[in-house]
Amino acid sequence: MVIPSNDRACTRARGGTKTGRPRLTMRSGATTLISTDSSGEFMSTTLPEPFPVLEKPPIVEVVCGVQFDVMDLDPLILGVYWDNRRDEFPQRSLQPAVVEGAGFVLGNLPLRSVFVAADQVHVLQIQHDRFFMNWRAIGKAYPRFSNRGGGGGLMQHAIEEFGKLSTFCEKRFGAPITPKRAELTKIDVIEKGRHWRDLDHLRAIMPITGTFGGLQRGGNRQLALRFVETEEPRNLTVSVNSASTEQGGDLTSIRIETRAVVPVLEPGLEAAFVEANSSVNRAFFTLIGVEGHAVFGAAQGGG
Repeated sequence: MVIPSNDRACTRARGGTKTGRPRLTMRSGATTLISTDSSGEFMSTTLPEPFPVLEKPPIVEVVCGVQFDVMDLDPLILGVYWDNRRDEFPQRSLQPAVVEGAGFVLGNLPLRSVFVAADQVHVLQIQHDRFFMNWRAIGKAYPRFSNRGGGGGLMQHAIEEFGKLSTFCEKRFGAPITPKRAELTKIDVIEKGRHWRDLDHLRAIMPITGTFGGLQRGGNRQLALRFVETEEPRNLTVSVNSASTEQGGDLTSIRIETRAVVPVLEPGLEAAFVEANSSVNRAFFTLIGVEGHAVFGAAQGGG
């Protein structure tokens, strides 16, 4: 289960790199799609929104979050809420609360209540100032984030779950929850054997993985990249990390985590999630090359 990271220090990253190198373009509108030609040189292509629909997306987890003003939602109160939902979420636990930034906490540490559905796919996480709904790819096809094709996506599901919590709080405290910020995190894992054959194929799918190829003189390659852009009250974080079978072993997968935080303004929470989803998708498709579109079954249509 993924908890979106919260970092005290954020680096404002703008602009690109030297000509011929991949770059992240986080502006609204078109997305820059990076690919390589037959000689291995990088090329860029304009990718208009809406983004392609991936029939075989590498996504493994989605976290929809809502931040709100502090309320008296301690584990005892949330135990009452869980008792009302225990048939849907039979498993429960307490974890340390997600806290913005680093620092000392005087007194008792705040806690986060975690409710896990019977199928392990959906998870609710609730604390005094935050709500999260996780979707995990445990034997289930990705239901999409946006509402499309007559069926509700994860966004609608998350808004409905937040509404149920808000209704509970209104009955308990006399006032509903007022959302302040929405956050969305998507986790994608690109696996060797399933998505890519060798490092050359990986570079074609995700060109940024080949950026440091000229520096390698031997041994195995590992990758750890992080992009953070903060323009209050908005925040975008993109992390790209490799995994291997053992310390210093061959690459087995690339993990992409993208997280966007946006304010909840008029017309409300759904519009904030739509904005966050656009930011997250733009980051993902900036990292994925033309070959990645083929591997993941891209079709134009948004989502």
